Amino acid sequence: MKNKSITIIGAGWLGLPLAQHLKANGADVLVTATSDENVKVLAGKGLTAVCYQVKPENNCANDPVDGLMNAQSRKSRVFASDVVVVCIPPRIRHGQTDYPNIIAQLVKDASSVKSQVKQFILCSSTAVYNGLAAAVDETSELNLTTEKTKILAQAEQQVLRSSIPLSQVIRLGGLIGPNRHPGKFFRAGRVIPNPDSVINFIHQADVIGIIGFMIENCATLTADIINAVAPAHPSRREFYQAAHRVVNGDCPEFSEQVEQQGKRVEPNVLLRQNYPFQYRDVMAWLQPGNEQG
Repeated sequence: MKNKSITIIGAGWLGLPLAQHLKANGADVLVTATSDENVKVLAGKGLTAVCYQVKPENNCANDPVDGLMNAQSRKSRVFASDVVVVCIPPRIRHGQTDYPNIIAQLVKDASSVKSQVKQFILCSSTAVYNGLAAAVDETSELNLTTEKTKILAQAEQQVLRSSIPLSQVIRLGGLIGPNRHPGKFFRAGRVIPNPDSVINFIHQADVIGIIGFMIENCATLTADIINAVAPAHPSRREFYQAAHRVVNGDCPEFSEQVEQQGKRVEPNVLLRQNYPFQYRDVMAWLQPGNEQG
């Protein structure tokens, strides 16, 4: 990881620990924040940060704490790295539909003649496989009949069609880890649907490990789409019973009505590359003491 310069766009639940991990492994890391206040917070965590917004919202001052005087100088700094990793959520649940436009602008900036970017990684979602059933992998044809799958696929295509030397999409499974214990995913009294379908989850530690693996092995791991999902797929019934028991001490209620056949997302690219999963079966993480992480 040494001698690599890496920009992390979005320093949230995933981007922040990713930046800390990459820095600890010798990379020259820059993280972005959407306000001067957050730049100060990140600096307090020992990270180099810059106030940068794809859509200007006037949260970055003209004489900001990051030492850069204007939007253009900030943009130049962001895309002066060898690698850019985009960790911003699409926020489709919140009614936002401009995610593809945001990614398109990032790709455009990373592709400019002034950019130094050689590898561009977009953190997408296995929700792009919604509407499919049974086993799916990186080669599966998508079912673009819902707004969510269309938005995700359109954003991915902005990356996959770019002129950046290595443009990659990592499709993240359901995220678990610090402050995301699945025993808290369903409110008390809520009936859990499709108990006999399987889960497609990934622990935060593995997402961080996989992105680092992609960067370190960029000469050989050149697949454009990579599924980041734990290889083991217990049933939703088995998994949520265990998760709920750890957090709440009892078993949740399941709907026995079959609403739809679920999908099983396979991480075939990572398996072929022999990526060493920390949690091949996320059931192993469901132990007392992990309620907060």
